[in-house]
Amino acid sequence: MVNNGHRRCASFPRTAPAPSLDSDGKPIDLYGFNTTPVFPVDFTVCNQYISTHPRSPFTGRLVAQRPGTGRRLQLIGDELTTEEPDGRHRKRRVAAEEVPAVLRTEFGIVLDAADAERVVEFQRVAAPGGR
Repeated sequence: MVNNGHRRCASFPRTAPAPSLDSDGKPIDLYGFNTTPVFPVDFTVCNQYISTHPRSPFTGRLVAQRPGTGRRLQLIGDELTTEEPDGRHRKRRVAAEEVPAVLRTEFGIVLDAADAERVVEFQRVAAPGGR
């Protein structure tokens, strides 16, 4: 579901929202949780689509996100965005060769040498601009 250009995880009543602001500076929920039982099969179709369909936002570009109490980080394609609780955004381009270090230091994702090399090569082909 899209709300003021931001994606939301679900439309059910939220009991544990993560703070974020829309383009007008109003708080919105990014995540929500409830107590409805779900089973692995409930996610099969969605996971298949989101991981394989050419129009999925998660194929053809690197996507890493890390919410936190003091900031929210997003690396989409070659654009690193830091969102502060007050709504300020800082954006910068990340060179392909820099991506493994950014994943490690900012997102806590440690790649072995072979995976780091593959990510760099992927970024050279897939970036710029997170497309």
